[in-house]
Amino acid sequence: MKHIYSFVTLIVAFICVPSFSQNFNVVDFEESLSDVISTHVKDKNGNDCAVIKFSTGDKGFSVDNAVDSYEMESELYVFVPEGTEKLTIRHRVHRTLHYTIPIHIASGSHYTARFEYVDPNLIGKVDPSKYIYGNIEFNVMPFLGPTFAVGYRMNNLSAELAFTYGLSKTDDIYFYGMGATILSAYNYQAMRLGLRLGYTLPISRQIDLTPQVGVAYNVINGSEIKDVTATNRSYMDGFNTMSATVGMKLSFNIINHLGLSITPEYDFGIYKDDDYDMVKDKDSKLKSWTDGFCLSAALTYKF
Repeated sequence: MKHIYSFVTLIVAFICVPSFSQNFNVVDFEESLSDVISTHVKDKNGNDCAVIKFSTGDKGFSVDNAVDSYEMESELYVFVPEGTEKLTIRHRVHRTLHYTIPIHIASGSHYTARFEYVDPNLIGKVDPSKYIYGNIEFNVMPFLGPTFAVGYRMNNLSAELAFTYGLSKTDDIYFYGMGATILSAYNYQAMRLGLRLGYTLPISRQIDLTPQVGVAYNVINGSEIKDVTATNRSYMDGFNTMSATVGMKLSFNIINHLGLSITPEYDFGIYKDDDYDMVKDKDSKLKSWTDGFCLSAALTYKF
């Protein structure tokens, strides 16, 4: 039982210690003319050691290659010979630091520095205050199709540029001239380039709500219907429109770099060319691509 207890204790220590340990570094290393520490510590040649006072904010540190060292009130005092260039600083929990001293160490001089800690679990994580992100979306309404977006968020503000390739098609639409002759015949698909600006309201650690406004440029292209004899095949072959957009993105942060979002949005047509106004009522899909309700779902990757 004693051996089993020791083994379990070792495993628990192995699992738990890395979760609490941190990387640390030395910053603000400089010679001090005011913070003078009296010492009688000598090096092996009988010369006065230099004194380095580290502000650690913790205890349990030791230094391998120092003449002497001691701790007092979250401070580490290290005594080293003149010309010392490197220190190996250890801690009972934190990672070992192999530190290169940035300035020349003189005999009998006094130096100060402080420790700066970095949680290793945070290394490589996205800075939540600013990051670039990419979206792979699927547009459900008003037309089915993939959307690819790239955006930038700084604090609560965000801007994203998106391109949607519509897969939905209208019914076949025929245009007639004099004597019931067919001028042209098409079904239509849409593509969209959009810009959205948003302001994020955090709901919880995992959920954000982002009101968005934007503008979308819609390109509606016609595909000629086969087996139709037309007299003017370029007539009504495509239209361009522009929409103002108002939406609300609901985001779910799955892990550090990945998230999901759902964005309901409403479009208001602010520009429609003359040909579009003539044909928009011939198919409800065609009209909804410029004016109407939109819905998309996205997978987000944050860089």
